[in-house]
Amino acid sequence: SRTSWSIASSGNARARPVSAVVVSAWRLRRSRRAAILFVIGLASFATGLGATFAYRAITAPAATPAPRIDQRTVSNLRVATSTAATPVASGRVAWIATWTLCWDPLPGAIGYDVQPLTSENASSRLKRVQAPCFSVELAAGEDSPPDVQEKRDVQIAVQRSQLSYRVRADFGGNVVSAWSPAIDAGATGVR
Repeated sequence: SRTSWSIASSGNARARPVSAVVVSAWRLRRSRRAAILFVIGLASFATGLGATFAYRAITAPAATPAPRIDQRTVSNLRVATSTAATPVASGRVAWIATWTLCWDPLPGAIGYDVQPLTSENASSRLKRVQAPCFSVELAAGEDSPPDVQEKRDVQIAVQRSQLSYRVRADFGGNVVSAWSPAIDAGATGVR
């Protein structure tokens, strides 16, 4: 036979099984617990968010003033494209086309900033180079030897229509030269 336990509350003539009392207490506790956890979570979020803003405000670097522009510009811009090819299995060739932009050094320059320009905008990320030359891989592929030149030319034409670069010298002390004219990536010759 099965023993059943009951609890009678004061003022209530009907007895409730212990399991019902435990379940009701659990439900009450669960909703209270959820409310307490929600309030704690909200307070933590607000406090954490405030701490994050305070941390960022304290650790944010001081804004540097815009650089002073020296009217000199880099000159005698020279551009060339070279292709390196390596034979691979099955008679194909793996190739890489590299575009190089060089210029005459400016006296007093401690480095040069190269800025990529796309049809959409000028990149805010400058590439720093120490020497007066900059190289970038423009195209690559793996093709049969007779197709390499054509595939290379197509990829470079696409890059040339979408990407260009300009250069400026950095003289230190927040002084830079004016930007050079933009040169299309993949162009060749002297500018």
